[in-house]
Amino acid sequence: MELRLRIERGYLQLMDVTKFEELQLDDRIIRAITEMGFEEASPIQAQAIPVVLEGRDMIGQAQTGT
Repeated sequence: MELRLRIERGYLQLMDVTKFEELQLDDRIIRAITEMGFEEASPIQAQAIPVVLEGRDMIGQAQTGT
């Protein structure tokens, strides 16, 4: 995991950055994600993927970026 700083709405925020390789995904999925140009999971992906891989139900809500 990597940490980054960003300023949002005038506040300094510390963000965890999770690479897809850290999420225990199948190598074929990692390869496909990499081929599409993605390296880092969004915060909702980083939180949701481990829960889903455990077979648990979940509901997630994330900002869309628009």
